[in-house]
Amino acid sequence: MLTLRNTLQKLVKGEKVPGWNLSAHDIEELVRIYNELIEDRKSSFINGHCHNVLTLCNITVKTKGVGWEASI
Repeated sequence: MLTLRNTLQKLVKGEKVPGWNLSAHDIEELVRIYNELIEDRKSSFINGHCHNVLTLCNITVKTKGVGWEASI
């Protein structure tokens, strides 16, 4: 979670993270997912870019219906 938080802090400030080409929508979705993980310990989403970021940050992601569900 710390890796995801640090990455989100950089992205929200407008800094680029090497290797990730994320849109403003992707960043907003990642912030929403992060907040839900903190509160509810799981979050559902369908954004493939978010799936890649969460996987690289060692967040557990599993298939759920059309999208994925992240949990800690």
